[in-house]
Amino acid sequence: MGAPIRPQDIEQFSGIAKVPVQAITEAVLAGVRQLDERKELEPMLREILFDPTETPHGPTEIADILTTKLDVKGKRCEAAFVLKGRSYPRVRSRDIGHQILRLRSLAVLDLMVLVAVGHIQDDAHRDFTRVATDAECDFLIMDAVDCARLLIAYERICPEDGTPFGEDGLCREGHRRAAGMELHFHLSGLPEYEIAALEDVSHAGARRLSARVVVNVAYSRDILRDVIRRATDEVAHDTYHRNEQVAKRWKGHPAQVVWLFVAADSRDLRTHNWLVRTEWIDPALDPRMRPLRMEAVEYIGDIGVVWEEGYVEKRKYYREHTASKGEFLGKLDALVERALVAGEAVRQAFALYEGGTIDETQLTAEVRRLSPEIGDFLLGSGDLPLPPEDAHEYDATAQTLIGWLHNITLYYSERGQEMRSQSARAYLAREAIKDFCSARQRLELEREKLR
Repeated sequence: MGAPIRPQDIEQFSGIAKVPVQAITEAVLAGVRQLDERKELEPMLREILFDPTETPHGPTEIADILTTKLDVKGKRCEAAFVLKGRSYPRVRSRDIGHQILRLRSLAVLDLMVLVAVGHIQDDAHRDFTRVATDAECDFLIMDAVDCARLLIAYERICPEDGTPFGEDGLCREGHRRAAGMELHFHLSGLPEYEIAALEDVSHAGARRLSARVVVNVAYSRDILRDVIRRATDEVAHDTYHRNEQVAKRWKGHPAQVVWLFVAADSRDLRTHNWLVRTEWIDPALDPRMRPLRMEAVEYIGDIGVVWEEGYVEKRKYYREHTASKGEFLGKLDALVERALVAGEAVRQAFALYEGGTIDETQLTAEVRRLSPEIGDFLLGSGDLPLPPEDAHEYDATAQTLIGWLHNITLYYSERGQEMRSQSARAYLAREAIKDFCSARQRLELEREKLR
């Protein structure tokens, strides 16, 4: 039975996911609604589809674009496109009825696509989906907003006004297309990948492995599918076990569950920004031992796949908000210096309390005196930019140190004294100071690594 698909389910259209609906302004919509079907809309779509073959338009035409070069969820499809440009400000059933009925004459058709820059009326939507469903054919309806997102993603129209870019790189309003980078690479043999991390998460009922995989960001989805197949098989047959007990149970057995988290570089790994996530579950595994399946958008054999649509936006965000090493250390070092001074003052006050030199009232007064300053650099640590790769551990250790200090202030706040007994407060503060001192030692080691 036919079912609706999303534009990004078509591999050739996958870039649409990087252009949010909110980016389409009224000015862009106005420009898109003026696209000529034959001279602009169809040629641009053919360029995106990498299908330059033009068929003559006339009474015998079955579809505006009929192609076998479409990949939907990893499968090659026979697809037919019905296009409606500016000549149809309102697209009604009678405007497309003769075309969609002709599509029924095709012996093999996997996907029907209606692309219209005008307002698609309810009757057109109803009849298009009905014909596709009756033909047991998947379908996609792209309105003006979808067209704008697609054409902006593939740099065919201006993101400011929605008019097409000419050969000179200028749109009709004079905006210049942003200069991109042209990538050329040659694959000799199988595409390469690296298993950057492998974790054994097996239990008594199933051998399960989870891997972080690094690939070339320029790989197409077709290439990534091949990488996913090979990496899944490699991980499944890895002999790693997290301890002797697990090895005793599963030694000599391939994994029955494999998860892959695929990234493009160390920043992606650190920020958990995945190009794609996958899951393979051995069909022979006892159903009672199977994990809950991820909501896969496609399957490569038995491997469930989720393409992360927000990958590009997240990657851009992390890149723009990651500071240079000098900038980051300049900000964090200033906070650390203040934290170490305040922490030593708290440690000394608690030592005097433990030695009987001062009572808890005096200790509380000293901690509360320092609390506003500790709160200030706690907030300051949260406002720092993202650290560069080699300062990540230093940043994490500093955040931990500041956190222990903040905990001590909570124990001796008014609320803390209401909730806990004197002995409980002393115990918690004692342990927090030990953790603070331990973090201080680690911090010195991490800072030394950065010199």
